[in-house]
Amino acid sequence: MARGIKVSTDFFLDRRHIIKKVGEGRARGLRRAGAMVYRSSQKQFLTGRKKRATNVVIGRFDGKPLVERRTRSPNPERITTWPGQRSPKGFLKTMLAFAWDESSKTVVVGPRGSPWLARLQEKGGMIMQRLYLRYRGRAIPYQKALGIPNNHGRTKFKTAFVGTFISPMSRVSSFVATAMTRVVKVRPSGYMEKGLDRVRSKIPEQLRDQIRGP
Repeated sequence: MARGIKVSTDFFLDRRHIIKKVGEGRARGLRRAGAMVYRSSQKQFLTGRKKRATNVVIGRFDGKPLVERRTRSPNPERITTWPGQRSPKGFLKTMLAFAWDESSKTVVVGPRGSPWLARLQEKGGMIMQRLYLRYRGRAIPYQKALGIPNNHGRTKFKTAFVGTFISPMSRVSSFVATAMTRVVKVRPSGYMEKGLDRVRSKIPEQLRDQIRGP
């Protein structure tokens, strides 16, 4: 069994042309084994808990304070992915799949897209992030920018900009890109490797009596 970086839906093990090539019994066993690694890898992701957000003044932008909105996982040892409207649990987790790999003659398990993000999460590395101003780049009340109650104008600054470092380029229409960038180090999570290791001993049982031949 191999761990893949990118999985194509054309090679899912329930496709007729794949069953014909692999054999019904072997395809069944590989489906079971792939499903075990698939579910085990999904469990490595952080779910059911919201990220905590903090607002920190990091400098000035266009003559006004610049507040960075930071989000972080409550548990740094568990990984998460960017949530979206279509995938509230994070698109990398929802894109995991398993399929037949012709080059290795076995089943591979991994995401069906975003190979650069999958590799970064699995192996770690460095990545460039760009700062995007929120609220369509408008300056907003300073109290709101810091997430504190209105103190009736008793603040040093009346308005401030709020930004968020994102990688890669944001497609959110309410964000405006700036020239500010930073390089961050991503720790390797090994979510696919851990997913495989946790069920490795159970895989041979899924293939027993499923492969027949001379």
